[in-house]
Amino acid sequence: MTQRASSQSKMDTAYPAQDGDFDLALVRRSLEDPSAFALLFERYWDAIFGFCYLRVGDWHEAEDVASQVFVNALSSLPRFRADEPNQTFRAWLFGIARNLVGSSWRYRQRHAAAPIELASEFPDANATPVELLLAQEQHERLLSLLEALPDDQRELLELRLAGLSAAEIGKVLGKSEEAVRKAQSRTVIGLRAAVAAQDAETGETHG
Repeated sequence: MTQRASSQSKMDTAYPAQDGDFDLALVRRSLEDPSAFALLFERYWDAIFGFCYLRVGDWHEAEDVASQVFVNALSSLPRFRADEPNQTFRAWLFGIARNLVGSSWRYRQRHAAAPIELASEFPDANATPVELLLAQEQHERLLSLLEALPDDQRELLELRLAGLSAAEIGKVLGKSEEAVRKAQSRTVIGLRAAVAAQDAETGETHG
Protein backbone atom coordinates (compact mmCIF):
# COMPACT_ATOMS: atom_id res chain seq x y z
CA MET A 1 0.00 0.00 0.00
CA THR A 2 1.32 3.42 -0.91
CA GLN A 3 1.80 6.16 1.65
CA ARG A 4 -1.06 8.13 0.11
CA ALA A 5 -3.39 5.12 0.16
CA SER A 6 -2.39 4.36 3.75
CA SER A 7 -3.03 7.91 4.92
CA GLN A 8 -6.34 7.94 3.03
CA SER A 9 -7.44 4.73 4.72
CA LYS A 10 -6.55 6.06 8.17
CA MET A 11 -8.34 9.33 7.49
CA ASP A 12 -11.49 7.60 6.25
CA THR A 13 -11.52 5.44 9.38
CA ALA A 14 -11.08 8.37 11.73
CA TYR A 15 -13.30 10.80 9.84
CA PRO A 16 -16.16 9.29 7.82
CA ALA A 17 -17.04 11.16 4.63
CA GLN A 18 -20.48 11.83 6.12
CA ASP A 19 -18.95 13.88 8.94
CA GLY A 20 -20.00 17.33 7.80
CA ASP A 21 -18.70 18.96 10.97
CA PHE A 22 -15.20 17.74 10.22
CA ASP A 23 -15.46 19.03 6.66
CA LEU A 24 -16.63 22.38 7.94
CA ALA A 25 -13.70 22.53 10.34
CA LEU A 26 -11.33 21.83 7.44
CA VAL A 27 -12.98 24.52 5.35
CA ARG A 28 -12.44 27.04 8.12
CA ARG A 29 -8.81 25.97 8.49
CA SER A 30 -8.31 26.21 4.74
CA LEU A 31 -9.62 29.76 4.67
CA GLU A 32 -6.89 30.70 7.12
CA ASP A 33 -4.24 28.35 5.77
CA PRO A 34 -4.74 27.13 2.17
CA SER A 35 -2.33 24.24 2.75
CA ALA A 36 -4.99 22.65 4.97
CA PHE A 37 -7.11 22.19 1.85
CA ALA A 38 -4.91 19.19 1.05
CA LEU A 39 -6.89 17.23 3.66
CA LEU A 40 -10.13 17.92 1.81
CA PHE A 41 -8.44 16.95 -1.42
CA GLU A 42 -7.35 13.63 0.06
CA ARG A 43 -10.82 12.94 1.43
CA TYR A 44 -12.69 13.53 -1.81
CA TRP A 45 -10.29 12.97 -4.70
CA ASP A 46 -11.35 9.35 -5.34
CA ALA A 47 -15.06 10.14 -5.28
CA ILE A 48 -14.74 13.22 -7.50
CA PHE A 49 -12.42 11.47 -9.95
CA GLY A 50 -14.76 8.46 -10.13
CA PHE A 51 -17.73 10.70 -10.88
CA CYS A 52 -15.80 12.58 -13.58
CA TYR A 53 -14.57 9.33 -15.12
CA LEU A 54 -18.09 7.93 -15.34
CA ARG A 55 -19.19 11.11 -17.06
CA VAL A 56 -16.38 11.77 -19.56
CA GLY A 57 -15.15 8.22 -20.15
CA ASP A 58 -11.48 9.11 -20.54
CA TRP A 59 -8.97 8.54 -17.76
CA HIS A 60 -6.68 11.48 -18.51
CA GLU A 61 -9.47 13.93 -19.16
CA ALA A 62 -11.20 12.80 -15.97
CA GLU A 63 -7.98 13.54 -14.05
CA ASP A 64 -7.81 17.00 -15.63
CA VAL A 65 -11.44 17.78 -14.85
CA ALA A 66 -11.20 16.42 -11.30
CA SER A 67 -8.04 18.46 -10.67
CA GLN A 68 -9.80 21.58 -11.92
CA VAL A 69 -12.69 20.85 -9.55
CA PHE A 70 -10.36 21.23 -6.58
CA VAL A 71 -8.63 24.26 -8.05
CA ASN A 72 -12.01 25.95 -8.48
CA ALA A 73 -13.15 24.83 -5.05
CA LEU A 74 -10.12 26.31 -3.35
CA SER A 75 -10.46 29.64 -5.16
CA SER A 76 -14.21 29.74 -4.45
CA LEU A 77 -13.96 28.59 -0.85
CA PRO A 78 -14.78 32.02 0.62
CA ARG A 79 -18.16 31.79 -1.13
CA PHE A 80 -19.05 28.44 0.42
CA ARG A 81 -22.12 28.86 2.63
CA ALA A 82 -22.65 26.04 5.09
CA ASP A 83 -25.75 27.71 6.51
CA GLU A 84 -27.77 27.13 3.33
CA PRO A 85 -30.43 24.38 3.56
CA ASN A 86 -29.01 20.91 2.85
CA GLN A 87 -25.63 22.41 2.00
CA THR A 88 -22.54 20.38 2.78
CA PHE A 89 -19.02 20.74 1.47
CA ARG A 90 -19.42 17.42 -0.33
CA ALA A 91 -22.60 18.54 -2.12
CA TRP A 92 -20.97 21.87 -2.98
CA LEU A 93 -17.90 20.09 -4.36
CA PHE A 94 -19.97 17.75 -6.51
CA GLY A 95 -21.90 20.76 -7.79
CA ILE A 96 -18.62 22.19 -9.07
CA ALA A 97 -17.74 18.82 -10.60
CA ARG A 98 -21.10 18.59 -12.35
CA ASN A 99 -20.70 22.04 -13.88
CA LEU A 100 -17.18 21.31 -15.11
CA VAL A 101 -18.14 17.93 -16.54
CA GLY A 102 -21.03 19.54 -18.37
CA SER A 103 -18.64 21.91 -20.10
CA SER A 104 -16.19 19.14 -21.00
CA TRP A 105 -15.78 18.74 -24.77
CA ARG A 106 -15.76 14.96 -24.56
CA TYR A 107 -18.92 14.92 -22.46
CA ARG A 108 -20.70 17.23 -24.89
CA GLN A 109 -19.69 14.93 -27.74
CA ARG A 110 -20.69 11.71 -26.02
CA HIS A 111 -23.44 12.86 -23.60
CA ALA A 112 -23.97 9.22 -22.85
CA ALA A 113 -22.32 6.28 -21.21
CA ALA A 114 -18.59 5.93 -21.50
CA PRO A 115 -16.81 2.65 -22.22
CA ILE A 116 -15.45 2.14 -18.73
CA GLU A 117 -12.91 -0.66 -18.45
CA LEU A 118 -12.06 -0.51 -14.77
CA ALA A 119 -12.46 -4.25 -14.30
CA SER A 120 -9.89 -5.04 -16.98
CA GLU A 121 -7.53 -2.23 -15.98
CA PHE A 122 -7.38 -3.33 -12.36
CA PRO A 123 -7.71 -7.13 -12.29
CA ASP A 124 -7.50 -9.04 -9.04
CA ALA A 125 -4.05 -10.61 -9.00
CA ASN A 126 -5.38 -13.61 -7.10
CA ALA A 127 -8.44 -14.19 -9.28
CA THR A 128 -8.72 -17.21 -11.54
CA PRO A 129 -9.40 -16.74 -15.28
CA VAL A 130 -12.99 -17.87 -14.72
CA GLU A 131 -13.45 -15.33 -11.90
CA LEU A 132 -12.01 -12.57 -14.07
CA LEU A 133 -14.36 -13.48 -16.89
CA LEU A 134 -17.38 -13.46 -14.59
CA ALA A 135 -16.34 -10.12 -13.10
CA GLN A 136 -15.95 -8.64 -16.58
CA GLU A 137 -19.38 -9.93 -17.61
CA GLN A 138 -20.97 -8.39 -14.51
CA HIS A 139 -19.14 -5.13 -15.18
CA GLU A 140 -20.34 -5.02 -18.76
CA ARG A 141 -23.88 -5.79 -17.64
CA LEU A 142 -23.83 -2.90 -15.20
CA LEU A 143 -22.58 -0.58 -17.94
CA SER A 144 -25.31 -1.67 -20.32
CA LEU A 145 -27.92 -0.96 -17.63
CA LEU A 146 -26.47 2.50 -16.99
CA GLU A 147 -26.33 3.25 -20.70
CA ALA A 148 -30.03 2.48 -21.02
CA LEU A 149 -31.00 5.08 -18.41
CA PRO A 150 -32.08 8.60 -19.35
CA ASP A 151 -29.22 11.00 -18.67
CA ASP A 152 -30.91 12.64 -15.68
CA GLN A 153 -31.54 9.27 -14.02
CA ARG A 154 -28.01 8.12 -14.78
CA GLU A 155 -26.55 11.25 -13.20
CA LEU A 156 -28.74 10.86 -10.13
CA LEU A 157 -27.64 7.25 -9.74
CA GLU A 158 -23.97 8.15 -10.16
CA LEU A 159 -24.24 10.77 -7.44
CA ARG A 160 -25.96 8.26 -5.18
CA LEU A 161 -23.26 5.68 -5.86
CA ALA A 162 -20.69 8.35 -5.00
CA GLY A 163 -22.19 8.42 -1.52
CA LEU A 164 -24.30 11.58 -1.55
CA SER A 165 -27.53 11.64 0.41
CA ALA A 166 -30.86 12.50 -1.19
CA ALA A 167 -30.64 15.97 0.34
CA GLU A 168 -27.13 16.51 -1.04
CA ILE A 169 -28.13 15.24 -4.47
CA GLY A 170 -31.04 17.65 -4.42
CA LYS A 171 -28.63 20.48 -3.64
CA VAL A 172 -26.38 19.48 -6.56
CA LEU A 173 -29.22 19.07 -9.04
CA GLY A 174 -31.38 21.93 -7.82
CA LYS A 175 -34.25 19.66 -6.79
CA SER A 176 -36.09 19.03 -3.57
CA GLU A 177 -35.14 16.06 -1.42
CA GLU A 178 -38.60 14.60 -1.98
CA ALA A 179 -38.22 14.89 -5.75
CA VAL A 180 -34.86 13.14 -5.58
CA ARG A 181 -36.28 10.30 -3.50
CA LYS A 182 -39.14 9.82 -5.95
CA ALA A 183 -36.72 9.88 -8.89
CA GLN A 184 -34.52 7.34 -7.13
CA SER A 185 -37.49 5.04 -6.64
CA ARG A 186 -38.44 5.31 -10.32
CA THR A 187 -34.83 4.62 -11.31
CA VAL A 188 -34.57 1.56 -9.08
CA ILE A 189 -37.86 0.21 -10.41
CA GLY A 190 -36.63 0.77 -13.95
CA LEU A 191 -33.33 -0.98 -13.24
CA ARG A 192 -35.09 -3.97 -11.70
CA ALA A 193 -37.31 -4.24 -14.77
CA ALA A 194 -34.26 -4.02 -17.04
CA VAL A 195 -32.47 -6.75 -15.05
CA ALA A 196 -35.55 -8.98 -15.23
CA ALA A 197 -35.78 -8.40 -18.98
CA GLN A 198 -32.11 -9.25 -19.45
CA ASP A 199 -32.46 -12.38 -17.33
CA ALA A 200 -35.51 -13.47 -19.33
CA GLU A 201 -33.70 -12.84 -22.61
CA THR A 202 -30.65 -14.76 -21.41
CA GLY A 203 -32.86 -17.65 -20.35
CA GLU A 204 -34.52 -17.78 -23.75
CA THR A 205 -31.14 -17.63 -25.49
CA HIS A 206 -29.71 -20.50 -23.49
CA GLY A 207 -32.96 -22.40 -23.17
